[in-house]
Amino acid sequence: MKQKKTARSQSRKEPPVANTAIKSEKKTEGNSFFSWLLVLALLGAWLSVGVVWFDLVDYNSVVGTLGGVYDADGDGDFDVEDAKVLLENATVATKEKTLRKNVTSEGDRIQEAPSKLTYETPKEVGLKKDGEHPTRDIGRKLKASLKEQLRMIHEKIEAKKIAKLALAEVRSVLAQEEEERQAALAAKKIKEEAEAKLQKERIQREQQEKLAKEKAEKIRLEKEKAEKERLVNEKAEKERLSKEKAEKERLAKEKAEKERLAKEKAEKERLEKEKAEKERLAKEKAEKERLAKEKAEKERLEKEKAENERLAKEKAEKERLAKEKAEIERLEKENVEKERLAKEKVEKERLAKEKAEKERLEKEKEEKERLAKEKAEKERLAKEKAEKERLEKEKAEKERLAKEKAEKERLEKEKAEKERLAKEKAEKERLEKEKAEKERLAKEKAEKERLEKEKAEKERLAKEKAEKERLEKEKAEKERLAKEKAEKERLEKEKAEKERLEKEKAEKERLAKEKAEKERLAKEKAEKERLEKEKAEKERLEKEKAEKERLAKEKAEKERLEKEKAEKERLAKEKAEKERLEKEKAEKERLEKEKAEKERLAKEKAEKERLAKEKAEKERLEKAKKKKPKLLNKFDQTIKSEINAAEKLRKKGKVEESLRAFEALVQKFPHSPRCRYGKAQAEDDLAEKMRSNEMLLKAVNTYREASELPDTPPDLIKATLKRCADRQQFLGRTRGSLATLEKLVQIFPEDISLKNDLGVAHLLLGDNKSAKRIYEEVLAGAPHDGFAKVHYGFILKSENKIAESIPYLREGLESGEPGTDDGRFYFHLGDALQRTGDKSAYDWYEAGHRRGHFASVWQRSLYNVPGLRAQPWWTAEETGYTDLVKALERNWLTIRDEALSVLDSNSGQFLPEDENLREKGDWGQFTLWQQGRKNPSACRSVPKTCALLERYSEATSCKRGQIKFSVMQSGTHVWPHTGPTNCRLRMHLGLIIPPTGCRIRCTNQTREWEEGKVLIFDDSFEHEVWQEAESYRLIFIVDVWHPELSQSRRQTLSPI
Repeated sequence: MKQKKTARSQSRKEPPVANTAIKSEKKTEGNSFFSWLLVLALLGAWLSVGVVWFDLVDYNSVVGTLGGVYDADGDGDFDVEDAKVLLENATVATKEKTLRKNVTSEGDRIQEAPSKLTYETPKEVGLKKDGEHPTRDIGRKLKASLKEQLRMIHEKIEAKKIAKLALAEVRSVLAQEEEERQAALAAKKIKEEAEAKLQKERIQREQQEKLAKEKAEKIRLEKEKAEKERLVNEKAEKERLSKEKAEKERLAKEKAEKERLAKEKAEKERLEKEKAEKERLAKEKAEKERLAKEKAEKERLEKEKAENERLAKEKAEKERLAKEKAEIERLEKENVEKERLAKEKVEKERLAKEKAEKERLEKEKEEKERLAKEKAEKERLAKEKAEKERLEKEKAEKERLAKEKAEKERLEKEKAEKERLAKEKAEKERLEKEKAEKERLAKEKAEKERLEKEKAEKERLAKEKAEKERLEKEKAEKERLAKEKAEKERLEKEKAEKERLEKEKAEKERLAKEKAEKERLAKEKAEKERLEKEKAEKERLEKEKAEKERLAKEKAEKERLEKEKAEKERLAKEKAEKERLEKEKAEKERLEKEKAEKERLAKEKAEKERLAKEKAEKERLEKAKKKKPKLLNKFDQTIKSEINAAEKLRKKGKVEESLRAFEALVQKFPHSPRCRYGKAQAEDDLAEKMRSNEMLLKAVNTYREASELPDTPPDLIKATLKRCADRQQFLGRTRGSLATLEKLVQIFPEDISLKNDLGVAHLLLGDNKSAKRIYEEVLAGAPHDGFAKVHYGFILKSENKIAESIPYLREGLESGEPGTDDGRFYFHLGDALQRTGDKSAYDWYEAGHRRGHFASVWQRSLYNVPGLRAQPWWTAEETGYTDLVKALERNWLTIRDEALSVLDSNSGQFLPEDENLREKGDWGQFTLWQQGRKNPSACRSVPKTCALLERYSEATSCKRGQIKFSVMQSGTHVWPHTGPTNCRLRMHLGLIIPPTGCRIRCTNQTREWEEGKVLIFDDSFEHEVWQEAESYRLIFIVDVWHPELSQSRRQTLSPI
């Protein structure tokens, strides 16, 4: 479109120019050539202005035309590369010359033939035909040539503009790329220089460190070598002497040991035979006594039955006579009887307290006197039958009331105990929470301080880093200058150092050769001496061996003869024993049937009694609910409304207001026991609210004051002193609590529950003897008291009276009374049954598991954290303590040697096992850590072992475990037992393990130790140990935290 427009403009403008020229020609024919030149120059100037000003050039056609003229790269068009060539300063002149030549040739071409761009008119053609003036023809040609030249100049100007723009853009892109390339090359160069510098410095530093290390290492190796040689020589000498000494001692010990073992064996066999015989005789005797007792009991029962029948007949007869007589005398005696009954009631209440102890003696006495007094008794029975019936009813009523009272007190005690336990639990939880909160706050505080320090440290480090960077830059510049200088010096020094090192190396090699030669000669000498000694030793040993073999043969012959003799005796005894056993078996089967029948009947009876008791208990509780304890005396009744108002405040939780109200009442009525008791209760509640031991101590004193006031009701005395004892126990004042309970028992001697509490207080103080005496008193008066039975059985078990403890523990648990459903009693009953070989132990363990006391029948620990993974045997990978296991196995020889040094020192550091876990044998332990606390004196004996373990906090911080050496002599058997907690795992590192005879069972899997290897098991599962080897077994025990316990949980757990 633009091309057409340009063509039209040219066609519009050029004809007027031609016409003007023709007119001019007409007017100025014969003018000079100069006039034409002037006209053409002016025309060209104005045309140039018009082209530039009005944008009359079609640049696309210009660029296309330039492709034919300025095609430097030969691609047929005018592009950036052609523009670069066009604008290059070096080639401008050449291009201009070429252009001039082209213009000249073009002008020639125009002269030869009319240009396509020359505009001719018909008139011009006509003029040519008519024959024009030659000057005019030249003018036209010059004009056309000038126009063409002008057009080409304008095209060139526009092409240069386009080329400049394109080239400027290309140059800017290329300049940017060049700058980026240069920047990358500079950065790379700087980086390479820095890396080279760092590499150089590192190599220098490594060389220096290497030289220093090599020097230090050489010195150390020389010292170590000299020290090792000295130690080897000393050790060889010591070993030789110790071997000789040990060999002599060993032979002497072996001889003595064999003699001792032979004697012990014979003695054991004799004792076992005697024991078996005694047991058999004792069993037979006991059986005879039992049968005699049963026979006597049956006879007594038959006599009693006949006597009862006879008495019943007499009683029926007497009742008939008595009724007739009583009916006559009843009206006369009614008034007198009422007075007498009142007196008898008071007297009987007094006698009822002593009656329990006297009943047994009175029965025996009555049985003896019965026959002598029969006649008198008949007359007395006739007169007093009605009286007896009345008294029996009263007695039954009293017994019922006494039972109700005892049951009530027992329930109150249970309730108080539960409250105490709940409060203790709450207090413990509170203390644990407070402790955890304190620890958390301390941690947070420490964390804040740490963060602040870290922040300050970071800022300081940032400043230091910036400063360092600045200094490093300065230093780098200085070092760069210094390094060039230093490099030269270093090269010179390296050269000198190399020469020096070569000399030193040659000198060292010479010295090493001399030293090696000396050592070789010394070794050859020592080797010769050793061989001579070994030869002498071998000869001596061969002689001893021959002597031993001779003695062994003689001994074997003797033993063979003795064995044959013993075998004959054994066979004879076995035959007799079999016959006896068959008889005993038959007898046992008979007795077991009888026993089973009796037990069945006893169970049925016990079940009936239990149901009756439960029914009576329910009735009693219903009555007790209706009947409230009498806490007010006559005076307190008059101020009941004021007391109730203060009590309501306390029950609503307004403890401070309640305390102020009770304090005002105490000031107003100082002799009121109920007011003082209310004050004590308010102080007690406030102490719990404030978590204040001081306030609780104040409450204890107020409870004591309330109990000591005159005219205090018995129910109030009991309530105050029981609460006082409970609070004293909570404060850790066990002896004060014991004194308070003793006072209660003195005031209420008929209250069995108070005596039971007193026994528990003695147990808490570790006074098993006093507790045993109290429970014996309780069982004498109340033989069916389950609480007393389980505690009495527990005491007998702790005294190692295993068989005696079983019936008390069993009957106590079977009673189901409050306070008997405790995991400890199931644990000790099962353990006692296991030790006596009774398989019903696992029935009780199962019952304990069902009651929630044990995690399972096998896992019977009592102090547990729920949810932990439970399995008897573990691998190192499962525990996550692989580093500890590897360290133990890698250093087992060092640990063994230190253990042997302690074991051989005869210093008594290995103490006997004191938990009564052995059936027989000798088992000693040497403890390094107990409850997470290090034993410094023990660790001084084995410093390397302790230093090794201190790197592993999972072992040394285990508050519920131990780290110890364990030595077990031959012939030892450890009863099946469990550890106290599931919070730990136990590692056994074998140090000295005999080839056979040593094994450990955990649940139903049995394994053996290996020297230098670690066994890992959970000792909260049942495990048992046998040591039946000929020599002792030595292991290293390391307890570690259960891997699933968190760090915070480990810190809060109490030590065991």
